[in-house]
Amino acid sequence: MLVVGQVKVSQGNPLVTCLLEGPSGSGKTAMTATIGIETDFPFVKFLTCSRICDDQNNLVS
Repeated sequence: MLVVGQVKVSQGNPLVTCLLEGPSGSGKTAMTATIGIETDFPFVKFLTCSRICDDQNNLVS
């Protein structure tokens, strides 16, 4: 992961952004979580309020 190494040693602004596009279930979130874990960069997943409510309604008790 060349870009990750470059960001870690950068003396300038280390903030890098990347927009991933693809259909639901294609692995975008899984890929970014894996990159975060393997590189010790933080991974934060943002959810909408409707998504949180939908997830809570689908919980099995």
